Amino acid sequence: MLIAYKGNKYSVPHYFASKEVWLRVLYGTTLQIYSSKNKLIASHNISMKKGEVILNKEHFEGYRNDNQFDSLAISISRLTKRFANYRNINKFVENVKVAKRINPAYHLYKIANLFEYYDDADGPRSCGIPLRYMYYGNGRVF
Repeated sequence: MLIAYKGNKYSVPHYFASKEVWLRVLYGTTLQIYSSKNKLIASHNISMKKGEVILNKEHFEGYRNDNQFDSLAISISRLTKRFANYRNINKFVENVKVAKRINPAYHLYKIANLFEYYDDADGPRSCGIPLRYMYYGNGRVF
């Protein structure tokens, strides 16, 4: 949730913890942080001091520890509303529930949170890959 740059730490949205991000310095005064999909996810004024921690409280909204997450029904509702125009969203949700039967609520919660950063077109494409290959395995979001 924090990235280091020139002796300081800057916050990113908690969804990007342990994810690859890209940095861009704008005019030597602004640090822009992009997702691996080239979406701007955070922007901070660069501190001239050292050892500072620069936080944006919005980056931690909705953050919960790993033992707390939305119920299965809420996560399903979030996904189906977000991608209502995607005809296979219900099939995707059902396949995640089967593949992750030990704790589907946790996995669907994480997927729903991640999809907040996807474009309307990118989300369905991302759902289509595991549907196509029927793979929702370890080491992947799905």
